[in-house]
Amino acid sequence: MLFSAFAAVGFSTNIFAWGQDGHSTVGILAVASLQADARVELKKVLGSLDDQALIQACNWPDVVRETDAWAWSYPLHFTNLPPDVASYAQARDCPEELCATEAIKKYAGQLGDRQASIEKRRQAFAWICHLTGDLHQPLHVGYAFDRGGNEFDISFNGE
Repeated sequence: MLFSAFAAVGFSTNIFAWGQDGHSTVGILAVASLQADARVELKKVLGSLDDQALIQACNWPDVVRETDAWAWSYPLHFTNLPPDVASYAQARDCPEELCATEAIKKYAGQLGDRQASIEKRRQAFAWICHLTGDLHQPLHVGYAFDRGGNEFDISFNGE
């Protein structure tokens, strides 16, 4: 399983792009690190812990955000800070709790709620996996004006 995670990243056509490979790798490596009792509980939620199930779950938030029903979730994929601050403050930076940092807290609670439906817990795992990956990408915690770094053109070795 670990080899497939590294292979997914290592043989990607664009090694610097996070995309599906990055989100898949986050999920596969995280689940491989779980203690046995946590793996048993997560298997109840996902039905399977094979690579394909994790790949599907950890990339699901990017798929659904393109739909009308989930368009509201777009701001969950990042956290914006003002340029003149050195730390995150929830009241200032995410007052409506529609950002990655607050969403992870929310979905961690839902995943751990054994009274919640399996579907709600499955979606919660998908969000946690996905947003953990998002927060580890450069510029997903940054400034609103640069749109996650998308407004900057970078050249390296003439490319």
